[in-house]
Amino acid sequence: MNIKNKLLAALLISVFLLSVSSVVAEDVADVDELAIDNADETIAVNEDSDEPLAADENTETLTAEEDEEPSSNDATDVDIKVVVLDKNPKVGDKIRVKLILTNLGSNDAQNVEAQFSFTDIYKNLDASFKLIDSDHSVDEVDGGYIIKLDSLAGSSTEEIILTFLVTTSGSKTVDASVFADNAMEVYYANDTFTVSEGSSGNNDQSSASKTMHATGNPLALLAMALFCIVPYYRRK
Repeated sequence: MNIKNKLLAALLISVFLLSVSSVVAEDVADVDELAIDNADETIAVNEDSDEPLAADENTETLTAEEDEEPSSNDATDVDIKVVVLDKNPKVGDKIRVKLILTNLGSNDAQNVEAQFSFTDIYKNLDASFKLIDSDHSVDEVDGGYIIKLDSLAGSSTEEIILTFLVTTSGSKTVDASVFADNAMEVYYANDTFTVSEGSSGNNDQSSASKTMHATGNPLALLAMALFCIVPYYRRK
């Protein structure tokens, strides 16, 4: 091969190599540009999307659950005491029952409801008491009584007095309870008393009546005495 042919062959080989290098470089550049474009699109999609990331979803879920839990900042408790003021009544007497409601917390108790009822020695409901007076509104339900208060201020006390007519004798108990919408517990209380038969006033009246019947009418006795004495003086 002569020198001209050798130079021509070397030139062709060089051109071929330069062409191949240019194609490879362009392909690599295209791949880099495609990767950059995809990355930009991904970022744009994430920025425009309304859906939160998984970490944000967990954070929002925890926050919602914490908000749904009842707060103890508004909670309180209401205590109750019940006292029968007339401990030894007789059938036909009146008795007074006092309920003492005390808010043990500093927050207002909402929708306070006090319930109480009378029971006998066997713990059965005793409906022989007749409500005749109260300083609060009272509802009679299922043999018992309910008193409702809209609210009871924190650390305050409310006293309720009710008057009943006693119609049967025996050992009695007043069972009471109290609750509020924001109370943590239900509180209970009771008091016992005994109702005896009859009345001492009625017995005295009965004895006096018997004495009157046995003795007779005093005017009639005086007339009989005069009838006997007048003829005696006339004979003299």
